[in-house]
Amino acid sequence: MRQTVHFVDQRKCFTASYADICFQKILLSMAGYHHNVHANDFQRDPALTAILGEQSLVSQPSISRFLP
Repeated sequence: MRQTVHFVDQRKCFTASYADICFQKILLSMAGYHHNVHANDFQRDPALTAILGEQSLVSQPSISRFLP
């Protein structure tokens, strides 16, 4: 996805790239977590954290700021 979709990211302090946030938002929807408020539940889902690794998980506020 990072090779296909390019974001202009002018933030100075961030822990997740826009590509990571977008990817996680897509995964949230595919996994049945259709609202941004479910992102914290998504972070605690053992299957998804095993697949993605904990470093790639994005917080709920980051997702909410990315896609209102």
